[in-house]
Amino acid sequence: MEFDYNTQRPSLLYAEYGRNIQNMVRFIKTLETKENRNIHAQAVIDL
Repeated sequence: MEFDYNTQRPSLLYAEYGRNIQNMVRFIKTLETKENRNIHAQAVIDL
């Protein structure tokens, strides 16, 4: 079993949003089409 420590992760840009939101945004930035990015970004905003 391997643990993932926060000290080994990239630092948070906006700590008030948390690491999960930041990971979702990082994923959205990799999507190819603008339409698909917008759909997913709106889902994060709705959270």
